[in-house]
Amino acid sequence: MDLAAFTHNTDKRVENSIILCDMGNYQERIRVHNRGMEVDNGDVKTWNNKGCKLARVGDHEQAIKCFNMALSLKPDLKQAWLNKGSMLANLEKFEEAIECYERVLELNDSDPEALLNKGYLLNKLGRYEEALGFFDRILGFNSKDTKAWFNKITSLENLCRYEEALKCYDSILELNNREPATWTNKGLNLIKLGRNEEAIRCFDIALKIDDNFKEALYNKGTVLYYQGKYKTSVEYFDKYLKLDVSDIKTWNNIGSALSNLEKYEEAIKCFDKVLEIDNQFADGWYNKGCILANLGKYQEGIECLDKASVINPVIDKSAIEYYNRTLEKTPEDINIWYYKGLTLYHLGNPEEALQCIDKLLQIDRKGRENIRHLRHFVMKSMADSSQ
Repeated sequence: MDLAAFTHNTDKRVENSIILCDMGNYQERIRVHNRGMEVDNGDVKTWNNKGCKLARVGDHEQAIKCFNMALSLKPDLKQAWLNKGSMLANLEKFEEAIECYERVLELNDSDPEALLNKGYLLNKLGRYEEALGFFDRILGFNSKDTKAWFNKITSLENLCRYEEALKCYDSILELNNREPATWTNKGLNLIKLGRNEEAIRCFDIALKIDDNFKEALYNKGTVLYYQGKYKTSVEYFDKYLKLDVSDIKTWNNIGSALSNLEKYEEAIKCFDKVLEIDNQFADGWYNKGCILANLGKYQEGIECLDKASVINPVIDKSAIEYYNRTLEKTPEDINIWYYKGLTLYHLGNPEEALQCIDKLLQIDRKGRENIRHLRHFVMKSMADSSQ
């Protein structure tokens, strides 16, 4: 039973963040600097350091004023431009932040921090092709800069250039092959290329390095699920839950896998656990509704589907799109036809639902009891509504 609302996490990327100098007790040091500035408020270093401390306590606006003071005294102070850019980026004023990094590059067109941060912000703005040029400039003079490699991967994957991104992962792994996150992200890249077996090998390497690396456990379970290896996928999701028992997506996926194994009562318990943790999780309601209907509990199932639709008004349409895509690949999948028919009925299209059910009966000559019951339920509903 391949439910439409099987969920999976997106991969995590290494993002560059600008780290200002460690200032220890920030509030106290700000007070010390304030006292010092009463004596000398024309000291560039004092203004810059005060800005750093204000930044550390989250006062970005006041920090920018300090960096501006430092720059008014010394317009070519690189660190003040970098720090101001960092504050503007934190305030999501990306274009203004980029201007700060451009000022640094006017002073030194090979400054790695300015190149990296400008490229990073171009990625944030969706200007991926432009960003690539900045990461390539860094890698041109320092091929061991892993932050540049990771950010380049972000650009390439957003441009759907997965083969090139894969080469970047290989370059990173030549520098350090003991980082499970890198192996996991490489595996996710391979999935996008349809190379699932290679992806599993990457997840396995990540788990040899750290057998509790959650992302590798989760993503291996996900690949195994889509390969139809439901029992094994549950084993990996179970391992994940030992590390994070409240992860609703993992509970939902175990429920979906168990339903494929026709362990419906166990599946319902998983969806109940999902809804116990978050009763606004639409996928949990949708999947529980489908299983209840499959057990002949149509009214209870429809009530669950109703709740799913209230939370996510497009969940039925998204499910139909998923079922249609799946049926293009596996046109005689009985379970997909069943859930498509049920969902069409819930959408208020009983005639189309009956077409799906009749297709089911053509495929399954034995006429499974649950199929015949669903047809009777839809026909009775149509008759009742016509009276």
